[in-house]
Amino acid sequence: MLFNFSQLECKMIQSSTVINPTIYADYQSTSYLSGHPDITGKIKWKYKTMDDDIPVHLSLVGNLLIVGAQRSVSAIDFSIGNLIWNEPVRKEFDHVCTDEGVLVNTYFKLLNYKKKEYVSSFISTSEPSYMTFFQKSSSKILYAFKNIYESPERGGAPWEPWFTVMRYENEARKSYFSFSEEIHSTLLTKDDKCMVLLSKDKSYVIHPQGDMQNEKALSVTHTDVLCGSLSEAGTLLLIEKRKEKNILTCSPIDGKPMWETVLPDIALSNQPPAITPSGNILYMAGETLLSINNGKIQWSTEITTKFNRNYITAFGKNSAAVASGSRLLLINDNGKETLVVQLPFETTCRPIIGSDGAVYVAGKEGICCIK
Repeated sequence: MLFNFSQLECKMIQSSTVINPTIYADYQSTSYLSGHPDITGKIKWKYKTMDDDIPVHLSLVGNLLIVGAQRSVSAIDFSIGNLIWNEPVRKEFDHVCTDEGVLVNTYFKLLNYKKKEYVSSFISTSEPSYMTFFQKSSSKILYAFKNIYESPERGGAPWEPWFTVMRYENEARKSYFSFSEEIHSTLLTKDDKCMVLLSKDKSYVIHPQGDMQNEKALSVTHTDVLCGSLSEAGTLLLIEKRKEKNILTCSPIDGKPMWETVLPDIALSNQPPAITPSGNILYMAGETLLSINNGKIQWSTEITTKFNRNYITAFGKNSAAVASGSRLLLINDNGKETLVVQLPFETTCRPIIGSDGAVYVAGKEGICCIK
């Protein structure tokens, strides 16, 4: 497959500390943040967003709160809530914050910006597609590309899915891995040595820093995979559906399950299992927040809401900040509510925690900072 090149524009971000760089906190999709909330429940400031531009991802870098929405990415001064800049983006693209800046796919361009100084580079992909950014250093850039095809015309042959992982070094493509498989999730181990690709019924392991062109991906068979994440130790946690049961499985990325846990027979969250460095797993099954360790359910907490979505950010040993409808809840290590904050809107993404303990939430009518 041929890839047409376009421009990578860069604007530097001052700080090297990034909080929640990806939509699920890191390249392992753990939904875990190292900060601890320190709030009384008072809303310090509120910023109103466009009614048709729903926030889906918050990040903190330097003095900026980066807000990824369905149609734009914005930077807001995190201390007072003033808009610094706004950029339109391709719908449903997830931005990624890095030490070098924030990378945004906007009609097949990548933008990395803070001010108006630009550094040009050549990296892009063919249309239509989206990019998942994995790693960036002074000499290496690693992306995953997934092509998305429209439905075939009546009587025409269906399009085959196509997934490609490409590695660039100093703007030159050095290696790539491609195959015809519909991949819905991509994960990277903490040492960057292994990439796990999830399809509906398989997981694949490749080595993105090696000679991918001559690599045969290691595959492991699963059953109806909904989502997945990687633990601190590198084990793979998957939510699978088997006949009438919902299963949480834990396994090495290249082997058989170490343990399995049957989850309550209710609606499942599309958010991957949240994992703390202590090995505790937090997962929303319907209106029930579960805490699981080594395959055993430690506690469960009901979080009732008239809305269908709850969004989790894990912190500490076994605690969670949960955005549920128009409420923010703090749940301690024992599964008890310690604080409930009424919000001025319905939430649409995970809350995040600043280094000062402030909590930022976003929803259909805006973003707010809670102190």
